Amino acid sequence: MGWDDITNAILGFFKNFGTRVLESIVILLLGILAIRIIGKILRAVFHRTKTESAAASFVISLVRATIALFLFFTILKILGIDTTGIVSIAAATGIAVGFALQDSLSNIASGVILLFTKPFKESDFVKIGSTEGKISKVNITTTEIITSDNVLIIVPNKQIIGTEIFNYSKRRTRRISVKIPVAYEADPEKVKAVLLNIINEGLNALASPEPSVYPSSFDSSSVSYTMKFWVETDNYWDSYNAIHTKVLKGFKENNIEIPYDKITILKSSGGE
Repeated sequence: MGWDDITNAILGFFKNFGTRVLESIVILLLGILAIRIIGKILRAVFHRTKTESAAASFVISLVRATIALFLFFTILKILGIDTTGIVSIAAATGIAVGFALQDSLSNIASGVILLFTKPFKESDFVKIGSTEGKISKVNITTTEIITSDNVLIIVPNKQIIGTEIFNYSKRRTRRISVKIPVAYEADPEKVKAVLLNIINEGLNALASPEPSVYPSSFDSSSVSYTMKFWVETDNYWDSYNAIHTKVLKGFKENNIEIPYDKITILKSSGGE
């Protein structure tokens, strides 16, 4: 083989390989451009639909990673590199990583479900299992809850998906139901009138549904009257915490007795 043959072979190789390199560069640039455009489109869509920022970021990142992976294998194919071995290694690695991170992946999947189904949002007051408090932050893998005594509790998202969720802030209004013990000697109509006046005058009660007061049980030393009324959810705790103080004051002003346990001691006179 002469120098001319060697030179022609080298030129032919670089000619073919150079063409492939140029094609790869063009595909790479177009792919990067596509990733940016699709990212902007998705971000605009999520902004318009008011999707949670964590969910939007996760989906955008996932789409970008998928396109980048497809772009990577496309470029390898253009360059004439056999991707069979790479795919096999990637698959085996993916399975191993999947087993090692199954709890984390489960939390991520649960986090995506929470972010899109929106059973609660930040600042909602909820009860999840035995945990009760205000939602501080919803992350991809965990949810942060601040209790009423200012304790931060971090709950794995897969645990939330698998249990009941009580959202006390989801609805605009809530009903308050409280039992008040009253002495048997008290006039029922007077008791009902006083309790209804307390509801309507000082507890932020809504006119509709109409508040109600009625005797609900006969106990050993008292009659229990149940007060039921609706309030705005934002006023719930203020109204609930004010009930007993206002009832006590109202009963004293109207001479209505609240019964309490009494002990009578009988002293015998004389000897045995």
